[in-house]
Amino acid sequence: MTPWVTRILLANGVVYLLTLVLGRPPEALMFMPGLFLLRPWTIVTYMFLHAGIWHLLFNMLALYFFGPRLEARLGGRQFLLLYFISGIMGAVLSIFFTPNAWIVGASGAVFGVLLGFARYWPRERIYIWGVLPIEARGLVIVMTIISLYLGFAGGGGNIAHFAHLGGFLGGFLYLKWWDRTSPAARFVAKAKAPLRHGSGNGGTDVKRWRRIRRDDVHPVNQEELDRIHQRLRDMLAEHDAHLDGLYYCPEMPDTGSACRKPEVGMMEQAAEDLDIDLKRSYVVGDMAIDMEMGRRAGSKTILVLTGYGEEARDKGIQANFIARDLADAVRWIERDVQGN
Repeated sequence: MTPWVTRILLANGVVYLLTLVLGRPPEALMFMPGLFLLRPWTIVTYMFLHAGIWHLLFNMLALYFFGPRLEARLGGRQFLLLYFISGIMGAVLSIFFTPNAWIVGASGAVFGVLLGFARYWPRERIYIWGVLPIEARGLVIVMTIISLYLGFAGGGGNIAHFAHLGGFLGGFLYLKWWDRTSPAARFVAKAKAPLRHGSGNGGTDVKRWRRIRRDDVHPVNQEELDRIHQRLRDMLAEHDAHLDGLYYCPEMPDTGSACRKPEVGMMEQAAEDLDIDLKRSYVVGDMAIDMEMGRRAGSKTILVLTGYGEEARDKGIQANFIARDLADAVRWIERDVQGN
């Protein structure tokens, strides 16, 4: 469980217990679109009120299942902004369509979380009632259609369908903005320079790198590199695993070499040596340059939170999956391969 999801769950639970003591949610905290200018605080407070135990359980269970992974993906601050912007947009949309209805519940905020989950893991299977499988993107589409139909048809009892739609809209707009302004987006913009062509004889940087002989590396560096590689092989051998190849770049970062990440020289060399389809491959790493290298190669990317991973995540670095550690990354790869 992640920090902000835990706090939101606790806050909603505590507020619900207080409403039980009072007998009903206090009107001073409920959102009435037509009274918004008189009670502007209710555009936030309504998210913590619920009409009954099942209303509370539905919203909190959805937050419990979808929230932690999304918070780990976005970081705490961005997750909190997504949550509240979605809830506020749910209230704003209700002003135009249901101006005289009392509105309570975290549904708008939770729908924004669901949309965020589907945005980053669209093919993740969700089991409705634990039985019916549907992909996350499909669930968002179905719920949007239902909310639109019942909202305009006037069905569905006392359910605030336009608050749900507003939650989807708020989540969508916020994530679009975040994708364009996040540190990851700025990094990608800077890193979009094409692969440089180096030597005057027409050969590329990749060819120049491939001509570097291992014997040209300083003996001390050779010994340390060999020791590290052997340690990796020994650790993997203990679990009946092995490496098909090891690639490293002997050139300094400021040389503009094609083998320095985020350039894809080493990946292209491995693809040639081992007959690998980079489009069907995965890049696992803990830094922004690892993710950018995978993106350039057309591979799926996995950011692990070990090492520098948490720092990269907090900067908004984009990846297909955020993994707690290498084992979590392996499990996701297995599920993704099976899903394809």
